[in-house]
Order: sequence, then C-alpha cells, then structure tokens
Amino acid sequence: MLTLNENLGPLARNEKLPSLSLDLAGRSKARQRAFLSDGREAHLFLERGRILKSGDILCGPDGEKAVVIAKPEPVILARADSWARLVRAAYHLGNRHTPVELGELTVKFAPEPVLEEMVRFLGLVTEHLNAPFEPESGAYRSSEDALHYHSRGRNNGHPGRSGRLD
Repeated sequence: MLTLNENLGPLARNEKLPSLSLDLAGRSKARQRAFLSDGREAHLFLERGRILKSGDILCGPDGEKAVVIAKPEPVILARADSWARLVRAAYHLGNRHTPVELGELTVKFAPEPVLEEMVRFLGLVTEHLNAPFEPESGAYRSSEDALHYHSRGRNNGHPGRSGRLD
C-alpha cells in the first residue's frame, strides 16, 4: 500500500507518474483511500483545508509520487453573450457562496436547479456536462489562506463590529 502525505505542487512536464483521478469532493479530502491509474491502492494523509488541483504531485515518505487529475463530474456550464451578463451572474452566484470556475464568458458550477434557473433568468445559456471542475480558490493567495482567515474567529486581526481590532 502506498502512502501519499505531501503535496509538491504542479507536475514537471517531463515527469511520467501514475495518476490519481479525483472529483472536487475527493480533491478536498485530506484523509482517504484511493486507487492509482496503475491499480495500486493509496492512502492520502494530507494537510487539512487544502484543495488539490489537477497537476499537483503527491509524494510519500518513500519518495514515490503520483499526479492528481481532476476527474470529470456533473456540472452546469453557463455561457454569457457579454461580460456584463457574466459578471452579474458571477456576482449572484458568489453572493450565494457557490463555488464557481470562471472561463471566457462562461461560469461552471455544480448542478443546482435553483441556481441554473437564476443564471438563465440573467440571460445565460446553460448546458449540463460531465467535465473536470476546479473552482476558484477565492480572493486569497490560496485555499489554505481562505481557510485560516475564516476559521480564526473575531480575534483575527481584522476589525470587529465595533470597528476596533479585538
């Protein structure tokens, strides 16, 4: 059994490694059992709060490596005919804390009938796909920064309701 416990970051283009195909939920789990493309069982023991990205290399204590692949999963792809419509839809999806992947006049999100109806109302055309889903990590440098920012509570170096630092 292979243990993978470190994320080395993106894949070096000349490196051939076994792959680990995971959907978004799987790429969000720090502890899990999975199977590599070569059939070997792997146990993941990674830092909590990180979301793996397609192309990340995972490494174990023995030096063995595997590359993460974003596994296709059901998503809705919404296409806009203008930047104004895309921005409006992205604003409303973000206001609902919906994970989204942005593209050229497109926004991709997990299937949700109410959200699909909303973006159609805003003028976008939707399509159901089975595709890799890699949502934006947020307005922070990385997903772990967002986790730390939100998990520290009021005493986090930011003004509270009183406007003063707690």
